[in-house]
Amino acid sequence: MQTQLLKPHLAQSQAMELINPLLLKGTTSLLQAMQTSLTLSGLTHESIGECIGKPRETVTRFLNGNGGLDAKSLEKLIDESGNLFISQYLNKKYGYAMTKIDSQALKIIQLEEELEKARLAA
Repeated sequence: MQTQLLKPHLAQSQAMELINPLLLKGTTSLLQAMQTSLTLSGLTHESIGECIGKPRETVTRFLNGNGGLDAKSLEKLIDESGNLFISQYLNKKYGYAMTKIDSQALKIIQLEEELEKARLAA
């Protein structure tokens, strides 16, 4: 069964899902986290390739540990998977935990970032 992908601008507006942290216990590498993330998403290698602009073969090689994808492709991969397992893995690896912030707190963070950019530009 093949899962239909949404166009990237629509996929990014979807709610991202945090995966049960117990799955992280057996995850020992970024590659394994990506494989798990995509398995949980139900996406095919072909549909992933279409989304990130790479041939299916490149996606398959990458997920088998025999090739690389650039950062832009990885970000699209996370957007399309609909889950944050890759981010959860990286946070756990480096001693952090993920928590969702409310929309008001997010707006404050964004405004503070804009203010910092303005200060640096001045």
